Amino acid sequence: MLVAVGIGLSATIDPDTSGAVGRSAFLCLLVAFLLFSRGGVLSGERLLTVIGVAGLLLRIPLALAHVAVAYWIYGGETDLSGFYTHGVRIGREFLEGRFEEALFGFEYTFAGDLALAVVHRLSALLYFFVGPSAIGMSLASGLVGFLGSLLFLRAYQTEFPSSRETRFLAMCLFLFPGLAFWSSLLGKDSWIYFFLGWVTYSAAQLFKAVRFRHVCGVVISVTFIFLTRAAIGPILVAALGVGILLAMRSRIRDGSPEAILRPAAYVSCAVIAAGMVMLAASAGPRIGVNEPTASPMDDLVALAVHKHVGLAGDLTAGGSSLEARITEPTLFGAIQFLPGGILTFLFRPVIFEAHNPLAFAAAFDGTLLAFLVLWRWRHLLMAARAAVNRPLIAFCWVAFLPLLAGLSFEANFGVIVRHRIMVLPFLFLFLAVPTRQEDSADAPEGQDSSTRPVQVPVM
Repeated sequence: MLVAVGIGLSATIDPDTSGAVGRSAFLCLLVAFLLFSRGGVLSGERLLTVIGVAGLLLRIPLALAHVAVAYWIYGGETDLSGFYTHGVRIGREFLEGRFEEALFGFEYTFAGDLALAVVHRLSALLYFFVGPSAIGMSLASGLVGFLGSLLFLRAYQTEFPSSRETRFLAMCLFLFPGLAFWSSLLGKDSWIYFFLGWVTYSAAQLFKAVRFRHVCGVVISVTFIFLTRAAIGPILVAALGVGILLAMRSRIRDGSPEAILRPAAYVSCAVIAAGMVMLAASAGPRIGVNEPTASPMDDLVALAVHKHVGLAGDLTAGGSSLEARITEPTLFGAIQFLPGGILTFLFRPVIFEAHNPLAFAAAFDGTLLAFLVLWRWRHLLMAARAAVNRPLIAFCWVAFLPLLAGLSFEANFGVIVRHRIMVLPFLFLFLAVPTRQEDSADAPEGQDSSTRPVQVPVM
């Protein structure tokens, strides 16, 4: 009775927000029913179900915290409010039949303009489900981030279907504070995280068996990632290429005829991937380097240094700036910077560098991550060894290392803690790779699971 009265009063005061919260709650309940009910994705083990439910519920206060910070602390002068405003506008244009304005009504000058336009239209998708409410759309965005974590977990379960490390990975993906917080933000971060999870899951399935839906999943997710963060697209394409080559080698070696009769699916993926690489190469000079240099490597180094110096001097990027440690765009200088840059990106800020609540939360994240890496270093080594025979692990390494190196040039803690979520799921997956003794549980007697044959069903 009291709940009904409260809902009625809130609907009278602010019907848009009340309706949006109700619709967001319905979406969460629907997802929970599909995932955790009998026969659902996370229904096989009680502890795994509890972790999944906790991860879904955790997104609710985190999404609300983003709204509170955006409007109460910064007065609406944040990216979140911009994505909300444009998402509502585009959604209304579409509903009113102004399709050309809704789809193509933006100015394109730089590659970043296209990325914003794509994310604005993705935000409009949330508007269609929950309506014109910043709170409702933020809750729906938190659900998008949750689904990203679920896709990473499903990719791992595809590779290690009966591993006892699944619970550890689920706790990291659903409950790690910084990962859950930043992947619940309305805007680019939650969508990038979701598409990274989708391409990883689709790749894991594609390495096992060529199915049309998984090819579509790879193409759609890589396309959206390329449109929103052009530099990541070629990295994922290279990772997919390495994984496909390992999968083909394994199947041909095992004498599977389907692998020889169906090269067209792989070739089509390669053609699409090559097109994305060429588009990314053509867009590269427009991202931040005014004049291209003599070679692509010099262009990449110049871009990384340009970004590093720019963030070091930017006091409006949402966090404390770091001192610029490289000023000359040379390959030697970049290589020399990388070890310290990687440690900074993964584990800083540390406790004594924190001077506000958000910084303390980020410092806790870094300390917890360092503890996990030190605790499970044997699993990390096993992941490096498994990359030789397991296409999914090879895919993750080829995606993880260039991403980690590129993002390590960032020199602002506010940007670092947000962009860290693009590499954390791959690192957590490495830390969950079973050891040799545990891995043997997934393989037939007398055969290591990393080399067992995989049956490829006919499409």
